[in-house]
Amino acid sequence: MSEPKQITLDVLGMTCTNCSNTIQRQLNKVEGVQEAAVNFASEKASVTYFPDLVGRDDLVAAVRRAGFDVIEAAPGEDAEDAETIARETDIRHQWKRLTVGIIFTLPLFLLSMARDFGFLGAV
Repeated sequence: MSEPKQITLDVLGMTCTNCSNTIQRQLNKVEGVQEAAVNFASEKASVTYFPDLVGRDDLVAAVRRAGFDVIEAAPGEDAEDAETIARETDIRHQWKRLTVGIIFTLPLFLLSMARDFGFLGAV
């Protein structure tokens, strides 16, 4: 068996420590992984694995099976640029979700509070 290698994966989509625990459990289930540690604060997964048993693609697939994504740089692209682009895309997606939520919540709020605001007159 060959010497174990270490890889760090940039994980996208974690919102709490339970998310990092889920990813860590999923990575530790992969055959050939010696140890996996996921840090919620830095959004990184450090994996020690045996390269003759498991590859990077298998580790990325395990993270995706857990419901999260891994930031991958395209050929010839800087890793920091790929991370910046991925995070900006995620922020845009979150803003769209917030906007849709406000659009649907505001009319419902106004209708439910119409009497309290005096929109319906004295009741």
